[in-house]
Order: sequence, then C-alpha cells, then structure tokens
Amino acid sequence: MTPLIELSIVAQTFFNLWAFLLCVWAIIGMVHSVNQRNFLGCFFALVLFVPSFYLWQVEQEVRIAVRLKSVMPLNLRILTLPYTFVLGGLLLMTVMAAGSFLYAMKKAETSISPRVIKLCVDRMPCGVCYWEADGRVIFLNTCMNRLCNELTNESLLNGNRFHEAIFENELPDDLKEVAALLQASENGESEENILVIKDRVWQFTCRAIVMDEEALREMIASDITEIYAKTKALQKDKARLVQLNEELRQYDLNIDETVRRQEILQAKVHIHDEMNHLMLSTMATDCHDEAALDKIFVQWERNALLLNQEAQCSKIENERERFTALGEALGLEIIWEDDGKVTFDSRQRALLFAAAREAAANAVKHAGAKRFTVSFSETPKTISCHFTNDGVMPKGSVVFKGGLANLKTLAAEQKAEVAVRVVENFVLDVTFPKGIN
Repeated sequence: MTPLIELSIVAQTFFNLWAFLLCVWAIIGMVHSVNQRNFLGCFFALVLFVPSFYLWQVEQEVRIAVRLKSVMPLNLRILTLPYTFVLGGLLLMTVMAAGSFLYAMKKAETSISPRVIKLCVDRMPCGVCYWEADGRVIFLNTCMNRLCNELTNESLLNGNRFHEAIFENELPDDLKEVAALLQASENGESEENILVIKDRVWQFTCRAIVMDEEALREMIASDITEIYAKTKALQKDKARLVQLNEELRQYDLNIDETVRRQEILQAKVHIHDEMNHLMLSTMATDCHDEAALDKIFVQWERNALLLNQEAQCSKIENERERFTALGEALGLEIIWEDDGKVTFDSRQRALLFAAAREAAANAVKHAGAKRFTVSFSETPKTISCHFTNDGVMPKGSVVFKGGLANLKTLAAEQKAEVAVRVVENFVLDVTFPKGIN
C-alpha cells in the first residue's frame, strides 16, 4: 500500500490542511472552554490538539523529504506508513473534535458563565450599570448604553458624568406623584429621578453598594411608561370621584330638604282634609251648643295656623328658627339647651341640622314624641350634640337604615360619629372631632 511520503503533492497538501484545521479547532475549543469554566472540555481540546499538531508537523516533513537524513526516526516511520493509517487517524481526531463541540454546546446550555450573564443582562428591558468611585465603568448592558447615547449623545464611559446628567434635571410636577408612589415601595437609601426619553418614561435609581470589599455605584433604569399612564388615569378618576362625592353630598342634603317639604305638604293635605271635615261638622253643629262651638272654633284656629306655617318658614333665614318652626308644624316642642359657646363651621352646621330634622321626624313618626331637646357637650378633643325625645322607647336594638344610614354616611365624610343611646329617654348623638375641617 502506498506510503504517505509517496502520495502526490495534492494529497499531501490535503492531509496537511486537514491536520492544521484540527489543530486550530482544538485551540478554539480550549479558549472557549476556559471562558465557559468548562475544564473537562478544555482537557478534551488539549488531547485533540497534541496529536493533530504532531501530525501537522509530520506532514511538514514531506516538504523537506530531500533531507530525510535529518528527520527524526519516529517521524520517518510515520511518513513511511501507508496513507490509510494517517487517514484513519485524521478521521478519528475529526470525530473527537465533533464530540468535543457537541459536549461544549450542551454544557453551555446548562452552565452559567460571564458570557451567558452578559448576554442575559443585555436582553433585559431595563438598564444596568456599575462603576467605581473615579467613574470607571466596570459593567453595563446595551439598554443603559443606549439611554446614555440618547441623553448625552455619547457612549457611557464615565459613570459619574452620566450620574450628573441624570440628576441635574429637576423632577417635573406631573411626575412627582408617580415618584412618590414608587419611592413608597423602595427600601434603603437611594437617589431617584424620572426622565422622559424619546416618548418613554424612565425611572433611574442610584445607590452605593459594596462588592468584594470594593465600593461601587449601582444604577438601574426601569421603563415605567405604563405605570405613568395608569397613574395619570388614576389622578383623573380621583378628581372625578371627589367631584362626584361632593355632588352626592349636596344631593343628600337636598334629600333632607325635599323630605321636609314633603312632610309639610302631607301635613297641609291633612289639614285641608280636616278643614273639609270641620266645615261639615260646623254645618252640622247646633248653633245653640256653646261647648260644641268652642271645640269647633279651636280646631279651626289650629288648622289655620298649621296651613300658614309653610309661608312663615319660607321667610325665616335662621336654621334654628326654621327647625323650631318645623317642630311646631309636626306638633313637637323644641327645647334648646346650650351656653352659646359651642361653634361649628358651615359643613358641621349643615350636618347638625340634617341630624336634627331626621331625629325629629323619627321621634314623631315612630315614637309619638311631644318634647324634643337639643343639648351640647364638649371635651378637649370632641364636640357632641345630643337629640333627646320623650317618645316611646324602641324595642330591641336600633338599626341604621333609611335616613339614619344616609346621615351616618354624611358624618363619615367629616370624620364624625353618629350613635344612639337608650337610657331614660331615646338619645341620638352626633360627635365632631376638633381641629379637622
């Protein structure tokens, strides 16, 4: 069989190139394995490199075959071997190279290396940067470098200069509430600023850290565009809700006035019915019976006064007088007990008389009361108003529903409390905290 040294120049060159490529492949494999911390793969690449390099050197001897006397005996023996032995060796080393490559690929999928970490960080949607005290950047990802280019028109080479470019800008007013919400969830001391870069809202957080006993600065850039948009929508909803609550409060106050007018209207209808009855009774009463005539006259006088009560109330501007007039229309004696030192603001006064009207109406409807007392008490922290009636005591616990439920809702807006007490008489208490408008 033809020995290797007697092959044609083309065949010898082919074997020489094959061995050289295997040698280069082994070197690349060793470097890659070292970067991947894959020491077993590095050993396989070294095992492949030694025979491939030696065979490549032997192939070089073919070039100087005229000086065979200077060739080493082992090299000469290889050169005189049949070429099939060399071909088999090259095929074996090629299989080893392929196996080493597959092993390196599989290892790369399951191992953590600096290259894998850098690749992962570069794919993150947020920016990451670390630098030393003198500004020298030791790590950053592509997102942070892109943000630096867009903000300063230069690459991120100095962390301190990039820090100054970010935090020298004052936070806009429309972003302060967003920053407050985000800072509430942060722990530790850190600097924060929010910038708008190419229609995107970014939050930059910078803090000092210690890594391997070395002081570093860390900066994280987070895309909060969606959070900002939702916060703006929340602000609009909040303003609309405040307006709606104010409208509901006014509506509840108007309901009390409407109920009062409805009750007076019902009283007027009742009076008119009574007048019709009195007219018939007057026509049927014996004109010579003085006692019957006096009784009829008293009823006429009472109904006439009640019928005229609404016109009188409409001309009264004082809330206390209006409430007293309402009590008279309901047949309820109103008694005020205070020393004139208790003062309320406009909102508290509106709630106070709303509670008084509700308590008076309930006292007449449900308890048949004839006497209604309004008194006040004061402590260093609260002012209380007490509505007491002499009606029939309720059986069981008092359930807040209807007008009382609405009253309690209105009181909650002013941080006031509404409660009932059943002692000698039925008492409704409304307590206002001091110093809260």
